[in-house]
Amino acid sequence: TEFSELLSEFFDSLDEAWHFALDCDGSGRCTSEEFVKVAETLGYSGNGKRLFQYFDNERRDLIVIDELALLEMKRLESHKVDELRRKRRWWPPEEIMDALRSCLRSKYSSVTRGWAMGFR
Repeated sequence: TEFSELLSEFFDSLDEAWHFALDCDGSGRCTSEEFVKVAETLGYSGNGKRLFQYFDNERRDLIVIDELALLEMKRLESHKVDELRRKRRWWPPEEIMDALRSCLRSKYSSVTRGWAMGFR
C-alpha cells in the first residue's frame, strides 16, 4: 500500500516506524488521532482515518504494533527492539523538515507547489 511504501521510505523496519513515529510516547499503542497525524506528516494521500479503521480490528480507537502486520514490513529481532526502546528519540526538527521537503519535491516537483497543493 501507499502507506507501507511511505513508512519504508522513512524507516528501516516496522519496529522503527512504530517506536519513532506511531508510538512516540511509549504507551505501546497508537490512537486514531496519532495515526492520522503521522500519515499526513509522511504525505499519505488517502483517508488516514479509514486506513486506521482497517487496522483497528477490535474497534477500540487504538492499535498496537501487531495489528500493523498487514503492512508486511520487516520486523526486528527482540533484542534490537529493546535497543530501539532504550534509544527512543524525537526526530531533530531539521530532519523532519528535510523529509517534508523531499516528500513535497517528489510528489509535486517543488516545495512551493507542494505546499500550495498539499496543504490547502
